[in-house]
Amino acid sequence: MNTIQSESITNFRSKYRSTLGLLANGPVMLIQQSQVAAVLISPDEWNQLQHYKRLAELDEQLRMVQQGNYQTQEQIEQGLRERGLL
Repeated sequence: MNTIQSESITNFRSKYRSTLGLLANGPVMLIQQSQVAAVLISPDEWNQLQHYKRLAELDEQLRMVQQGNYQTQEQIEQGLRERGLL
């Protein structure tokens, strides 16, 4: 997708089904008073974002281990739970 999709809040209220159909082509910005009020993404994109967050956390943990800062498996899992990533 090369262009950013957008829809006004007013149109979204009356045509939400067609707006949700746009999600197949990527995120949709909802505009209110010329400002972005929200961004809609598909469930697949949401899951992908969550996956990237988990990878980033694991990468940070690896960096800490490489610096000699070790955590137990329980500590790592607790940190992931606190961030809503597990």
